[in-house]
Amino acid sequence: MKMVDFELVNRYLRGEASGEERIQVMKWVEESESNREEFMAMRKIYDASLMDEDAVAAGKHADSHGQRAVRILKTVASMAAAASLAAGVTYFLAVDGADEENLAVQSFIAPEGHRTEAVLTDGTEICLNSGSRLDILSSGDGERRVRLAGEAYLDVAHDDARPFVVETSRMEVRVLGTSFDVSTYGDVHSVVLVEGSVEVGSLESQERNIIEPDQMYTYDGNTGLSRVEQVDAASMTTWKDGYLDIRNMTVQELFIQLERYYGVSIVCNDIPETQLTMSGKLILESRIDSVLDNLTNLLHMTYTIASDGVITVGIH
Repeated sequence: MKMVDFELVNRYLRGEASGEERIQVMKWVEESESNREEFMAMRKIYDASLMDEDAVAAGKHADSHGQRAVRILKTVASMAAAASLAAGVTYFLAVDGADEENLAVQSFIAPEGHRTEAVLTDGTEICLNSGSRLDILSSGDGERRVRLAGEAYLDVAHDDARPFVVETSRMEVRVLGTSFDVSTYGDVHSVVLVEGSVEVGSLESQERNIIEPDQMYTYDGNTGLSRVEQVDAASMTTWKDGYLDIRNMTVQELFIQLERYYGVSIVCNDIPETQLTMSGKLILESRIDSVLDNLTNLLHMTYTIASDGVITVGIH
């Protein structure tokens, strides 16, 4: 669909669309982020309309429930594209597979500058870092499989019969029940294990590694090389609690962290030749300028934010 067909979306939401129509809606949703946001907004409003029993009862005298839903969708359509994503908003797409079984796809999205927390139906707890997305691909008898873009902390509910698999564009992590962090920024993907054990390996080779708590597996897509190293897992996963645990971190490394979290571009000028390092806790505020204000006195720096959002920092 080049443009949204309100009647078709309405049939989809009511569960009355044919298999071909469901696939048509799914393809439209996946065409762009704006389409996805519009669909989620319409789904949320449609669900809310079903809960309004008094309004539904009154509407029976004037038109059918389906016509009323179409009217609601048309009314909110102009607002849907501009609707901001609320943490934890989900959408569901039914896809007919080769085996004629329906596969439910559920997505969790964390807007830039915010974290999203959710509990899956199996009891697994997830925390998505800013600008990240987690798609649940399957949760049947064989395995529980999700796809991650960005970063997530997962506390997986134990289930011997159904391994939990996290896939990224570069690697696959397989667990039964444990706590770990997966990061997929750029070409370097990594897993930090907090407790339990996981099996992890790249998708481009047959290698598999079993890592232990306080170990990190890293795969570099540029070189094709992987490594396992000892780390302090607790200090590397504090973002889920709303702060960064900074230990001998250079200024450049800190700004990279802030760029990822807030989805901004930071240009740093006049960095002293000697490497500046810092240690401590940096609270992740809801606004990037609040964080920069806190850093101003610590680093003796100044900053400006251009109209295009680029942040220029000077350190004296």
